[in-house]
Amino acid sequence: MGKFKLLCQICSLPLVLFLLPQVHCSRSLSSSSSLIPTPICVPDDTSALIQFRNAMSIHEPNVDFCDGTAHPKTDSWNETTNCCTWEGVTCDNATGQVIGLDLGCSMLAGSLAPDTSLSGLRGLKRLNLSYNDFKHSSIPLGFSRLVSLTHLDLSGSSFSGFVPPSNLSELQNLFLDSVDMFDVEPTSLVNLSLSLKHLSLPNCDLQGEFPSEIFQLRNLEYLDLSFNYLTGHLPKFNWSSPLSCELPSSLFNLTRLTYLELSSNRLTGLLPANVTGLQNLNELYLEDNLLTGGIPSWPFTLPCLQYLRLGHNSLTGPIDQIEEPNSIRVVYLENNDIHGEIPTSFFGLSGLIELDFSSNNLSGVIESDMLSKLENLEAVRLSSSDSGPNPTSQVLQVLYFSSCNAGRFPVFLRPSKSLSILDLSNNRIPGTVLKWEAQGWEQLTYLNLSHNLLTGLEQFPGKNLQFLDLSSNLLQGPLPAPPPSLLQFLISKNKLSREISPSICNLTSLDILDLSGNYLEGTIPACLGNFSKEIKIINLQRNNLLVLILHSNGFYGGLHNSKTISGFLSLQVIDLSQNDFIDPLPTKFFRDLRAMKHVIYHPTMNCGGADVMCVPRCENCNPDEYKTIVKLNMKRLEMELDLKSLSIGFTLIDFSNNQFDGRIPEVLAELSALLVLNLSHNSLTGPLPPSLGSIAALESLDLSWNKLGGRIPSELTKLTFLEVLDLSRNNFIGPIPVGNQFNTFDNDSYAGNLALCGLPLSNKCGNDEEPSPPTLKLGEDSAIDFTWKLIMMGYMCGVVLGLSMGYVVLTIGRPRWLARMVERDWQRNFARRIHMIGMKTN
Repeated sequence: MGKFKLLCQICSLPLVLFLLPQVHCSRSLSSSSSLIPTPICVPDDTSALIQFRNAMSIHEPNVDFCDGTAHPKTDSWNETTNCCTWEGVTCDNATGQVIGLDLGCSMLAGSLAPDTSLSGLRGLKRLNLSYNDFKHSSIPLGFSRLVSLTHLDLSGSSFSGFVPPSNLSELQNLFLDSVDMFDVEPTSLVNLSLSLKHLSLPNCDLQGEFPSEIFQLRNLEYLDLSFNYLTGHLPKFNWSSPLSCELPSSLFNLTRLTYLELSSNRLTGLLPANVTGLQNLNELYLEDNLLTGGIPSWPFTLPCLQYLRLGHNSLTGPIDQIEEPNSIRVVYLENNDIHGEIPTSFFGLSGLIELDFSSNNLSGVIESDMLSKLENLEAVRLSSSDSGPNPTSQVLQVLYFSSCNAGRFPVFLRPSKSLSILDLSNNRIPGTVLKWEAQGWEQLTYLNLSHNLLTGLEQFPGKNLQFLDLSSNLLQGPLPAPPPSLLQFLISKNKLSREISPSICNLTSLDILDLSGNYLEGTIPACLGNFSKEIKIINLQRNNLLVLILHSNGFYGGLHNSKTISGFLSLQVIDLSQNDFIDPLPTKFFRDLRAMKHVIYHPTMNCGGADVMCVPRCENCNPDEYKTIVKLNMKRLEMELDLKSLSIGFTLIDFSNNQFDGRIPEVLAELSALLVLNLSHNSLTGPLPPSLGSIAALESLDLSWNKLGGRIPSELTKLTFLEVLDLSRNNFIGPIPVGNQFNTFDNDSYAGNLALCGLPLSNKCGNDEEPSPPTLKLGEDSAIDFTWKLIMMGYMCGVVLGLSMGYVVLTIGRPRWLARMVERDWQRNFARRIHMIGMKTN
């Protein structure tokens, strides 16, 4: 055992030495000692830098991937001063040549020419251009002339292509995260410098066979090819013995490798049965692939391995017994098909901190004396197995024990004072959450007890609870008053009754409230619309409430003086259809819909400049996503959209099947981000406002079965994304406008308007009534196209800021925005980073 500890101490040294320069390189390359005189910059280098700066513009970053440090470094550059004093610039003390240029997170924007002036910095050793916006420029050919380059970081800056073939023989660290390499052959990676130590290419859209030849880079210490589309098998050579090598073993040396990540690709086949060439490996990530077969014991016996992730594959069979314990600290095997009992030798891994066996088919019982050896264990996930934990550790912080057939609260939870995340959902736990039990969970911030048999709740646990899910139980009586710290409160599908207590409005930080599917009655507290500045989703459907304004509830009266619908400034989905509302449409309500007035692009990460949202992997992200489902019935197509994981760009107003009268308010034209507008089956009168042509994003407009009259404004032809139009059963007269989308609509769009004429109707217009398309100003089409691109970006980011309390019912066909959602290959852009849309097609 002493020999084992000594080996780990030795093999940990290169990791430490490796990590220190990595941190230095990725953030700052220009730390010079104040004791050394500042050198005088070479004039040619000053000129090259000024040319580069003048070719760029400064823009606000769409996202702050730089931890709040993004700022325009080049603003300090002045050609009358010594360039060696400029921010981000490092010079050689002897020659004055620029040897380091750190412009990461500098808010730069602009295309980079193949012969960029930066190629003239012949002494450059370290170049960092990460997290800017170079407008999908190809990596400049001129970089091949930077023969002294040892560090190159182009991550997250909207580059495309690959490093040009060159004489970069000194290159040691190459960061190309999120560079678009769709057209790059993976085999070209073998042309990199043999001196390369660190190669980072995640989320680069690499396609094709895994380039096993990459391990010819004999000095390689760090390799990340995650979130690509690489296929084939894991490399066979030198994972086991030299006898299995397909090429001479001297060409392939993995003994230097400390970090290997191939997650989120399409790799297939078996894990190698034996490995002898990864003695220094510290982190191994192979999750989210298509790997099959059993789990061999060798990952658990590598002397320096601390982090192992094999989750989200198709691994089967029992886990091999571990012959010799190692230094492993984190093990993730979730979402496979592993069966059998967890090997008893597994509990000899005394350094284990996190353990995830969730969503497998494991069986057996974990006794307390087995887990007592794991005194450092902080997180356990055993969901969807029959294993029963009974640990006594006081440091346990995370326990996922979902779908484990538990019939009571685990006894070990009583002394677990450090527990912060607890998931006991999908079990058979009956009865009441007793006061003494709740007091034992004082540090909880996340509690999921959904899908059990609970009937009562004496006390909510702790004072720091932020997420509470009690949905799908048998809870009875009045709605309990939860702690004010809550951010998400889900208690749907129970048997709660009586009125909603005004104490619910004490939850001033709440962003999701779901009380649906109960027997709540009476009126809605007046504060419900504005009690929390953070509120995003309120779901009160399927109750016995009396003033609530929802789809298909038989409500009546006017909306002008209603306080119930006021104050929802972030509302993006509003459905009041199939009720008996009267009076004119509420102008003030539409004016307050701020979230529908602007196209929003707000992804959480740049992902290399791609117009997509990405979510970085985190160690303790809770997997539970609240889902508010909006059902859309489009003729023979039924779909369900998850508004939580949908987007900030989805907007809809459905006031159909009521008794609204009067004119269509002009204020609707201000909702420039509105996608779907349905005012059909009402008693609206007057002409169509020409200003509706300003709703540039509109794709579906249904005004059928009203009493609208006058001519159809030619301005509506500006709605170049309009896929569905229904103006039938009104009193429109005169010619139907022509041009753009109006040339695609058929007779059904205008049926029942006897005084209309022109195509597609058979009723021809007189010569003096021949319609003509409106004249668009130069560049108007491109502006609209740009708007749509931004809207589509909006589909792929953020969380919905809306109120979905009912079903969205459309009977007008299938709009283009919906068709695009169906047809788009979401996985291509997101892999497994976010859940986007849950759909069901009948």
